[in-house]
This record gives sequence, C-alpha cells and structure tokens, in this order.
Amino acid sequence: MKNTIKLVFAVLIVFTFNSCDEVNELADVNFNTTVSEDIVIRIGENQEYISDVITLNLDNADTHDYLDMLKNITIKKLTYKFKDFEGNENCTINVEISTDNNVFEARSFTIKQEVDNETVFEITEVSKINAMAIALQNNGSVTFKMEGEVFAGIADFKVEVTAELEVVANPL
Repeated sequence: MKNTIKLVFAVLIVFTFNSCDEVNELADVNFNTTVSEDIVIRIGENQEYISDVITLNLDNADTHDYLDMLKNITIKKLTYKFKDFEGNENCTINVEISTDNNVFEARSFTIKQEVDNETVFEITEVSKINAMAIALQNNGSVTFKMEGEVFAGIADFKVEVTAELEVVANPL
C-alpha cells in the first residue's frame, strides 16, 4: 500500500512538472521582424583603406517590449547591398565583411556597378549566421564591419545591412 501511494504521488509530481512546461510553452510569443542599418562609407583622395562599422540593434517597435524575455532568435535571411553612390565610377574595394570578429566573406566590388545593378548579396553560411543570432539574442545587438583596400578611390556610398528575424519571447 505504501508503495502504491508513493507511486501515485510520484506520477502526480511528474505530471505537474510536465504541465508547467506545457503552460510555459503556451505563453511563447512568436513574431517576425526586420532590423536594418546603413554603413556610411566616405573614401577620400589617396585613401587606400576603409574600416567602417555599424551596430545592428535588435531594439525596434516589434521587439522593444520583449527584449528582456527573449527565448530564441533565428536569422531567416541576412543581406547587404550598396546604394547612394557618388564618385569615381571605377572605385573598387576589396573587403572583408564580418560581425564581432566572425568573417562572413572576403570579396571585391566595383561599387557603381553593384549600385546600378541593384545587387543584393545574401550571406548564407549557416554556422556564422547562427553565431550572429546568438550574439543578437544575448547582447541585443551585433557589430557589422566592412574593412579592406580601396582602388581608384574618391567615393561616397552606403551599405545597407538587413536581417530578417524570427523571434520567440516568453513573458513567464
């Protein structure tokens, strides 16, 4: 009889804790949002190197109320594009694109050509995107950097960085 009572009590405890987990999951708030920032780059005469940084911040109208309740962030899509070009049409850069010392790619670009073609570059390396998502979740922001060599300079342009996010928050 004592063993039966202990067994029933144990089953009730397990059921109670499983129910709490299920209730907690029901409180999850799932939504999509987009964060975007521009890196403003100005290349002067005889300038041979650029190193420009922006902070991609998670705090926006969609996420503001949930910043202290984040459970998971997934980056569904990470892109960048060049825009608002003025200057030498032959301006070429050879740069590394990175976040928090996590290099995504190293490429050469003829800026005016990319602006004219309205080229959107997508970063697809899953392990690096996941590392960026973890940094966003833990810190609320991530540093996005573009640095490298300049050829045939004198130009002003912007690099628009956009991350499409799936966010799970839980107020409990």
